[in-house]
Amino acid sequence: MKTTTRTDKTSRLAAHLLLAVGALVMIMPFLWMLSTSVKSFADSMSVPPKWLPTEWRFDNYARVIDSIDFGTYYLNTVIVTLGRTAGQLVLCSLAAYAFASLRFPFKNTIFLALLAVLMLRGPQTPGELNQRASRLHAFGSLAAVQETLDRLVARELVARLERRPGQKEERFAQILGGGDAESAPPAAPAVTAPTPTEGDAVPPAPQPGPEPAAWADSAPAPAVDEARIERLEREVAALRAELDALRDELGA
Repeated sequence: MKTTTRTDKTSRLAAHLLLAVGALVMIMPFLWMLSTSVKSFADSMSVPPKWLPTEWRFDNYARVIDSIDFGTYYLNTVIVTLGRTAGQLVLCSLAAYAFASLRFPFKNTIFLALLAVLMLRGPQTPGELNQRASRLHAFGSLAAVQETLDRLVARELVARLERRPGQKEERFAQILGGGDAESAPPAAPAVTAPTPTEGDAVPPAPQPGPEPAAWADSAPAPAVDEARIERLEREVAALRAELDALRDELGA
């Protein structure tokens, strides 16, 4: 029991130390900005850089405020930021409500735009879908894309995939054809010819073969896998039936 407690304490200490180092790295640009704001021009351009100024110039702030209309610039920033945030909240909320509750022309086009991109490119994030589906439909914001994906997930047309290690965003994949959405055949390895070294025997030059007409007549006909062809035809017919059912459901 004591060994377990010590192990837990060691793990917590290591985690806190790692987080402290990460926080220091993240805050370093802000500290550098504050340090540079009270430096002279010579200190700010010195090589190698100096973390602490040789002469602390707190009058730099007064000089900036006197030289430019700082209050007007700051007020403009506040107005633009608050206005854009409020506008997005109002418009995106109204658009999400209309998209979820009302019927309007080209509503199903939005569904088909996302499904088409997912079927062609495989699992993708909302940001990738917003960029790649822009020629089919302009969503306007990531919130609209996420709302559409949630609707498709509810209708069991799209699946939300679990995040893999190192991934920051969720990925989505279409599940019209069934099977594992993330399965993909591995790429064939490239085969390169070995480079002859000094002392190796140089292979003889290839002799010209027979004319194409001659070996085409003499070559045996390839075997035809009838069972495999029938199975592929059945799968294609099933996919066409599913696509027709999807079109009827979406009214396309």
